[in-house]
Formats: sequence, C-alpha cells, structure tokens
Amino acid sequence: MDWFADPEEDIAAQDLNGSYESAITVRDIMLVMTKDLESEARNVIAPVLQSFSNDLDSLKFYVELADREPLSEEENKIVADLTADIDEAMLLFSQVLELLL
Repeated sequence: MDWFADPEEDIAAQDLNGSYESAITVRDIMLVMTKDLESEARNVIAPVLQSFSNDLDSLKFYVELADREPLSEEENKIVADLTADIDEAMLLFSQVLELLL
C-alpha cells in the first residue's frame, strides 16, 4: 500500500478502468450482434468498429499508465478526447442495436 498516494488519483484511475471495461463489453456485444449481418451491412459497420477498437487500444495505454502514475494535463486531454469519441461510438452502436433487435 502506498501511504502517500493521492486517493483522488486512485479513484480517477478506477473510473478510467471502469470506462474502459464498459467500452470493451459494448465492443464485444457489437461483434456478436453484427457477425450474422449481410456483408453489405457489415461493411458499413466494420470501419466504425475498427476505429472504436483503435480508440480502446489507445485508452488501454492510458488506463495502464494511470495505474502507475498520475496523468499529465496533456494526457488527461487525450483521455478526454478518447472517451468522448468512445461515448459517441457507443451511442451510435446503441442505435444500431435498436435497429437489429
């Protein structure tokens, strides 16, 4: 246990990890739900899923970094941009799932 650790940084790192895990779940659901779509529909969704996966890979880097050390102001801005993109994609995915179900 690090007695000198800032509890707010620990909470922020936990929140970031929770966001990452939630986004992974959404991606996995989308992969399952779209695997049986016609090829044309899959071709439309595939680039969005790939971009989403790339954002998740980038976010994972910052999640792991935040577990080791506080993020800098610049890194926090990058994380904010990534999470905004991920949130936007998850909104789009929810609309796609509504159409599929």
